Amino acid sequence: MAVSNKDVVKTLADLRETNIDLQKIYKTASDKVADAHVKSKFTEFSEKYSRFATEIERELNTLGERPDKSGSFVGTLHRTFTEIRSAFSKNDVDAMVDECIRAEKMAIDNYDDALKLDLPANLQSLLSQQYGDLKQTKQMLENYKRTKSF
Repeated sequence: MAVSNKDVVKTLADLRETNIDLQKIYKTASDKVADAHVKSKFTEFSEKYSRFATEIERELNTLGERPDKSGSFVGTLHRTFTEIRSAFSKNDVDAMVDECIRAEKMAIDNYDDALKLDLPANLQSLLSQQYGDLKQTKQMLENYKRTKSF
C-alpha cells in the first residue's frame, strides 16, 4: 500500500532536519579541531549533509511544501549535539569522533525507518543513495578510531 502524501512530507521533513543537524555537528567539529586533515574531513562531511538537506528540500518543494529554512534539532539528535558540544569543548578528537559516530548511527536509523515505507521510486532512489553515504561516513569514522587516519 502506498504511503500518504502527508506521511511522505513528514518523512522527508524529518530526514531534512536530520541532515541539518548532522551538518551543524560536523561544522562545530571542524571549527573546534586543530588537526588540518581531520578538520578537512569534518568540513567535507558538513558540506555533504548540507547538500543532502538541500536535495530533500527540493523534493519537499516539488510536493508543494516550503520547509523552515532554519531547521531544528529533534529528540535524540539534539541530546547528542549537546553531548558533542561538551566533547568538543575539550578539543578531544577521539571524543568528537565517538559522538559523530553516535550521531551517524541515529541518522542511519532514521533512514532505515524511511526506507521501509512504500515511497515513490524517485524518493527511494535518493534516500537509498544518501543512506549508503551515511553508512560509508560512519565506517570512515570507525576506521579513523582504529588507525587515527582518514
